[in-house]
Amino acid sequence: MELQAKKVVIGDLEFYLGYSHRALFKYMNLTSKDPDNPELVIHYYYDLAKKGAELEGKEFNYTFEQFYDALDPYPKAFTIISEAIEELLGKDEGKKK
Repeated sequence: MELQAKKVVIGDLEFYLGYSHRALFKYMNLTSKDPDNPELVIHYYYDLAKKGAELEGKEFNYTFEQFYDALDPYPKAFTIISEAIEELLGKDEGKKK
C-alpha cells in the first residue's frame, strides 16, 4: 500500500499530513510521561506535517515554534487537522469518505 498525504489549509498556512507510526509512538511515549501537557498534540501534528511534506516531496521549513505560531490565531485549527487525520486514516483503512 502506498502512503498518502492529505492537504490542509488553515489561513495562509498550507501543508500536508502523512501518517507515521514513529510520530504516533513518540506522542504516546511523551503523553505517558507528561499526560497533562496539551502542547504535545501540536508536536504530534507537527510530526505528521513533516511526514506529509516528505511524502509529497515538498519542503517543510517550519521549526516547531513557527508551526505552532502559524496555527495559533485560528480557533478551528485543531478541528481542521483532526478531520484531515480522520480522512487520511479512513483512506488507509479502505473506508468511504
